[in-house]
Amino acid sequence: MVDGGFTCPNRDGTVGSGGCSYCRNDSFAPDYCRKTNSITEQLEAGKRFFGQKYKDMEYVAYFQSYSGTYAPVDILRKKYEEALAVERVKGIIIGTRPDCLQEDVLDYLHELNLRTELTIEIGVESCQRIA
Repeated sequence: MVDGGFTCPNRDGTVGSGGCSYCRNDSFAPDYCRKTNSITEQLEAGKRFFGQKYKDMEYVAYFQSYSGTYAPVDILRKKYEEALAVERVKGIIIGTRPDCLQEDVLDYLHELNLRTELTIEIGVESCQRIA
């Protein structure tokens, strides 16, 4: 897991504030995964942790916290490319929501998918009740 320093529309006041009731990232984030550390530092710490047991493991960078596409595409590109530049990182998983997938972001994700393993998780906050 990597903390990319993202937020989401339900936290920053765009749609709501305070976040969703189930969104408590501190409850599942490992200690080495803090946005005060760079993406490279977080991934290297994770590799040291898992590398003790699995010497030849390859990794994926998991941007799970909040909405991992909720930023301008140039910022996303910088964060994802930093992750992919870390030795033995072979792909990316991004947790997000549909309203954080603008056309330019989708274009970049398509480009990314052509050259690395890419998984996009669309979160439960995307569900709505239709009366």
